[in-house]
Amino acid sequence: MAPIPRESRIPSSPVSDPAEALRGCFTSALTYPPLYVPPSKMKQPRPRLGQRLGQRQRHRPSPTITQELRPPPPRHHTQTCLRAHKMSTTLTSDALPPATALQKLSKLNVYDHTGAATTLPQLLTTGQPDYILTIFIRHFYCGNCQDYIRTLISAPLLSPSALAAHGKKLIIIGCGSPSQIAGYKADLGAPWDIYSDPSGAVYSALGMHKSFGLGAKKPEYITTPVLTGIWNGVVGGLKGGVFSGGNFARNGGEFLWVDQKLEWCHRMANTRDHLEVPQVVKLLNDWPNLG
Repeated sequence: MAPIPRESRIPSSPVSDPAEALRGCFTSALTYPPLYVPPSKMKQPRPRLGQRLGQRQRHRPSPTITQELRPPPPRHHTQTCLRAHKMSTTLTSDALPPATALQKLSKLNVYDHTGAATTLPQLLTTGQPDYILTIFIRHFYCGNCQDYIRTLISAPLLSPSALAAHGKKLIIIGCGSPSQIAGYKADLGAPWDIYSDPSGAVYSALGMHKSFGLGAKKPEYITTPVLTGIWNGVVGGLKGGVFSGGNFARNGGEFLWVDQKLEWCHRMANTRDHLEVPQVVKLLNDWPNLG
């Protein structure tokens, strides 16, 4: 076939660069007038945050000072009310044991550190003052009760000499073996007389509970972490005998005797429910005006 003359060929594109030609096609497509969209179908711009809040405020009544901005009561007034409420609540006596249960106490023995037997009524009558507070603790390995004894020791008003000056006395009773009393007293430095009710008969007669619960609130007298207290209890059990410390589930309480008559009591609801030490001081100092 004969070649086509140069003069009869299709003239070439004025754009010599192919990339430039492709860019022009896209530009034409973007600048082409769009199809008609009715205003009702057009997407409205979202109002700004400030505008939206302003619209809501127009439909809501503005707060008044008397409704929203009530001034808080003075700080010292709040603390006084809370302290009074706490004292009036926690120093309300639990139900006293019936007379038949109290009569059994004369037949139930407690023991001192030498193993000598006596009874709770004898402890209350043999040359004793008119006001005696008996604090029943848990087993001798209980870290919570050990913290409690240490906190009692730190209160000068509860020392034996300070109490004796006002005709009052404090006695501690545990539920373990009497052989544990001497070491327990020496380790803690407790200055009060300590006795033991290993059978738990006195605990039961006075209506004390059994529980392993910790309670919802940690009391102020607890200073040892829970795991540390458990570990110390395990170590004490291995050294002194697991069952020598007493019944692990048995809880204690505080019982106030006035002229050999039980007038007030508090039973522990869980393993760390002793009266706080300031409340013990108030109980001994202010009875019967506990407020």
